[in-house]
Amino acid sequence: MTDAPELVQYTGNCHCGSFIFRFRTPQIKEANTCDCSICSKNGYIWVPLTEDRFEVVHGSEETSLSSYEFAKKAITHKFCKTCGTSVMARTKDPKVAQTVSVLVNIRAVQRGINFDALKPGKVFKGSELGEPYKVPELVKPDFDPIPAGIKVYHGNCHCGAAAFALLSVRDLNQATECDCSICWRDGALWTYPEREALTFRGLSDAITEYGFSSKAVMHGFCKTCGVSMYERFVGSDTIAPNVRTMGADIDLNLVEYKANCHCGAFKFSFRAPKITKGSECDCSICSKNGYIWLRPSEGTFNVDKGDENTTLTSYVFGTKKLVHKFCPTCGTSVFARFSSEADNGPGAMMINLRAVQDLDIWSLQTSDSFKGSELGDAYQPPSHVAPIGLPTEDRTLYHGNCHCGSVAFVLANPAKVTTALKCNCSICGRDGVLWIYPQTSDIAFRGVPEFMSEYSFGPRNDVYHGFCKVCGVAIYERFVGIRDDGKDKALTRALNIRTFASGELDWDKLEFELFDGRAFPPLYEVPA
Repeated sequence: MTDAPELVQYTGNCHCGSFIFRFRTPQIKEANTCDCSICSKNGYIWVPLTEDRFEVVHGSEETSLSSYEFAKKAITHKFCKTCGTSVMARTKDPKVAQTVSVLVNIRAVQRGINFDALKPGKVFKGSELGEPYKVPELVKPDFDPIPAGIKVYHGNCHCGAAAFALLSVRDLNQATECDCSICWRDGALWTYPEREALTFRGLSDAITEYGFSSKAVMHGFCKTCGVSMYERFVGSDTIAPNVRTMGADIDLNLVEYKANCHCGAFKFSFRAPKITKGSECDCSICSKNGYIWLRPSEGTFNVDKGDENTTLTSYVFGTKKLVHKFCPTCGTSVFARFSSEADNGPGAMMINLRAVQDLDIWSLQTSDSFKGSELGDAYQPPSHVAPIGLPTEDRTLYHGNCHCGSVAFVLANPAKVTTALKCNCSICGRDGVLWIYPQTSDIAFRGVPEFMSEYSFGPRNDVYHGFCKVCGVAIYERFVGIRDDGKDKALTRALNIRTFASGELDWDKLEFELFDGRAFPPLYEVPA
């Protein structure tokens, strides 16, 4: 016979304090959820209780809370009339009530639960019970016709009294999660469109707004069903709709991803929907680094080791509105952050997916729809390196440089470059490099070694990865030691053709050999 688990007392409340309760249950270690239409809109995290373990401390269910029922009316959902916090639900089925009469939404618990440490619990398939949820009539956007390339998203509270249409130029597969006292209780996930992109129904008659403290932000919820619909910023036109209300239009199954520079000096993590695609840009810096971008939602990015201002090197150019960050030790370009002068919102950033752990870059769908090359002034490459001392007769000259121009080179190649190698090993995959392997004697450099940093790793230390210490662009691999055939490895050097001058390569005709460097031992382990 096993001992009954020790009961822990928890206290919870709506945000405004009109309703306070406490309950006893074994220590909460799991997050139990439900995928039905109302639970998914409110982001409920449930704890089931018997009646004897639940107690109202302040207020009453009858006077402080509003009740909402739907479909078979087997469960009554209770939310605060004033602030909208959904605190609990009651089962009406007598058979069920013998074991579960009260469901507490633990988002309303004051303290004592480490939500970050909660393990995924049971997912009740409420969506499979009864008749399918019927989405109310969709709101027609104010724009007619809808401009080409614009996506339309629809959202609504559960009862359908409040609804909206949202126009967007991008996929809304990301949202901002805020852990403040009100947003966390509401289970809200925000997106921040232009006001003109939103068309509402029921804004004036179906919504109750709640503000607290300075009342700079008003939280709007449906007065009938309690679903949090938006937050409105007083004194501006900004209204942030809750993307949980958009249902099947949005993928909210966020995955935690971990990433790092190669040497491990800087590590970070972020949450996003399962990554199957990324964005490429054809501007001068993105094309040299082979970036594959993902823009995370605000509040989903965390630095786990290091400091972005001291561990990483920053590089800016042009309008200086985008700050590129790379590790000065290993050269990994990890992300870029928009400056305060940019119009992308405070703290907005883009993550280089090449730095993400255990992500198969080759399997990603990439879009090159962003034409950064067409923005601002055209990139001005540095002057070419003269082929002094190189054999030039019957040779094809190729010129290359990092982005800032501190490092440049000329290659006198015996033939035109028609093939290159793509490697997905831990360092090449991060650097986004495309290699060719000419003779070292056919290359002349400028800015080497004074503007170059070299990085080596592993037990052999026979390959040195060279990158510009100013802008972080990977330039070459330098080899040391003796090959199995007795030849000096230093006779050959790998050049990254992404750094070649514009127009010198016929990219449409280039063929790429794919080398699965990740499969070769020793396998890369993220440094501690």
